[in-house]
Amino acid sequence: MTAKKSGITTKIYEKYDSDTIESFAGHLRIVPGESYDDQNLGVVDALSREYRCSAEEARIYYYPAALNGIVRLAIQARVDSRRTTKERFLEQLDSKKYLYTTWHAEVVGNKVFVEQLAKDLSRNTRIKNHFVRFLAITLVDARDIEPAAMLARILTTKYYGAGKLHTALPWTLIVDASDDVLHLLKSALASAAIAFNDGYEAFGFNVELFGKRPVTARRGRSNQIGVTSFDLWIVSLTNFNKHQALIAEPNLVLVHAELGRKFPNPIASSLVVELGSLALSDLNHVMERIR
Repeated sequence: MTAKKSGITTKIYEKYDSDTIESFAGHLRIVPGESYDDQNLGVVDALSREYRCSAEEARIYYYPAALNGIVRLAIQARVDSRRTTKERFLEQLDSKKYLYTTWHAEVVGNKVFVEQLAKDLSRNTRIKNHFVRFLAITLVDARDIEPAAMLARILTTKYYGAGKLHTALPWTLIVDASDDVLHLLKSALASAAIAFNDGYEAFGFNVELFGKRPVTARRGRSNQIGVTSFDLWIVSLTNFNKHQALIAEPNLVLVHAELGRKFPNPIASSLVVELGSLALSDLNHVMERIR
């Protein structure tokens, strides 16, 4: 078989003769698939049976997460990162933990909820400074920059930096925001003299540079950090999802709002704590109160 394009002849399947190809073509059957709407209805029906809920609940709570989950898998560069299991996939769609946390906060009130959450996290040994810790937040617009910058200040003074043991590690701040809002946050951090490693996101993101640990010098002869090359890892959710297989797996993930369902599959093996739909200012109070 040959194909001609722009005066160039390309030989296709050169090792097969015409009889073999015609025989193969004779066994092909072209069957029209379901319409897009019918496929959607089939997915909603399957989700409602799996979670034992109405079709309307499946459409609201599970279908968008299922669609996002498939897209996240499809964009992974590595083949093994595009694989999942039914159990793992369905676990990521389940929003009960997030809904319960949000409902609990509404019932007991934010002040009590903040205190309870801080106490619970204080008892969690994985919050300690030598563990790999991720905090994922959502920023809607420029109004979120000030509390987000304050959050970064808490992470880089209370949990890491000068005076902390040399075994301490910075937090990784994962940000779900538009490029413009993320740029504003990084500008605010730079203005506040908070040194960060973002893998040079503005220039395409280099996961190897992002993975480098800070260079530190001890304070005198003590075991405390005197100076450090940076105080915080920060990365967009988009780049995190794209390169997660090459980023150190966390011991603890704190998830703000509904971000838990936007993480890639390997995160499921880590300890994930849903923070509910706390305002960023309330989240700051939580992080300040952890002992």
